[in-house]
Order: sequence, then structure tokens, then C-alpha cells
Amino acid sequence: MQLKTSKGFTLVEVLMVMVISLTIMGLAAVSLLRTKQITDINNSVGQIISDINSQQLKAMVGATDGVLDSTPYGIFFTQGSYILFRGTSYSSTDSANTVISLEENINISNISFPSSTIVFSRQSGEVIGFNPSNNNLTINDITSDEQRTITINRYGVVTSITQ
Repeated sequence: MQLKTSKGFTLVEVLMVMVISLTIMGLAAVSLLRTKQITDINNSVGQIISDINSQQLKAMVGATDGVLDSTPYGIFFTQGSYILFRGTSYSSTDSANTVISLEENINISNISFPSSTIVFSRQSGEVIGFNPSNNNLTINDITSDEQRTITINRYGVVTSITQ
């Protein structure tokens, strides 16, 4: 007696392959989303540190930005953005201010700098009114638990970035 063999796949076999494939794709998507969140927060931290260094350098070299005399430069932090300014204090009405908006899922919290501001003195670049207990801020990704705390010293140098 000869058994009849058929070529092809049964419906159960095709469904099993589809379930396995969809599971693998779902796991890959979750992994990529996590990678994007880490990249977003790291890019934001890098941008903030770069702007801190830039403002400090402008103060140290006496940049005038088109006015007659050099002044201190600073950064004013808000929850979803920060503002680059010149002068000894932040003024929201100064048209020379530059607003840097963070990505929508990134925000700044726990700003311990006095008045949410860092101001760098002319020539030395030191932080004006530095207080070692008020020298950090936290960057958060609101879609995940990712956060980084940036700490600077009296010389305006980033001393640590902690998770």
C-alpha cells in the first residue's frame, strides 16, 4: 500500500511561521525604540554641554556680538528649552537671546542653579555666584526612565554626567 504524499504547507504550518516572524519583528521594534530613546537623551546632553562651553568661551574671549563692549554670557534653563543670552542676568525681552528647544520627549528638571541660570564671567569664564550645592540639572526622556544629571564646577567645566 502506497501512502499519498502532498507537497506544500498546511495552514497550521503557515500560521506558526507567521506568529514566529511577527514575534521576532515585535521584539526588534521594541529594541530599536529603546535605542532611539537613549540616542535622543544623549544627543540633548551633548547639545547642552556644547552650548555651555560655547557661552563660556564667548565670555572668556570677550566676544561682543556686534556691540561695543564685551559682557558675561549665560544660559537660562526652562523645562522644554534653554536660552543663550549675554549680560549678567537673563532678560526675556532681549532680542539677542537665542532659544534652543529640546525634542518633545526631552525635558529639563531639577535645575539647581540660582534662578535657573548659569552666567560666565568675562575673561576668566568662571561661574558668577557659584554655589557647590547648586551646580547641576537633570535631563529626562519623558517616554522612558532615561535621565542624565549634568554637574559643573566653579570654572564652568562639566565634572560629571550621571544616569
